[in-house]
Amino acid sequence: MVISMIRQAQTLGFSLKELKDIVSKKITDQKLPLPLVSAHIDDKITELKKESEALQSKIIKLNQFKIDLIKEFS
Repeated sequence: MVISMIRQAQTLGFSLKELKDIVSKKITDQKLPLPLVSAHIDDKITELKKESEALQSKIIKLNQFKIDLIKEFS
């Protein structure tokens, strides 16, 4: 079960380093530390939203750059 959880988390962008505390607590306490899991997921969502916003900004700038180049060299 733990291995399955780790694999799924990795496919969602988590590194083994990010999962270390969760897995350690799960093994030690024999239960999933839900507050810690929830916090890590919220942090990952925030991180991905920032990355998405940065990518959207680059897309907008690239489109504008393309328009400017076409105007300049047409």
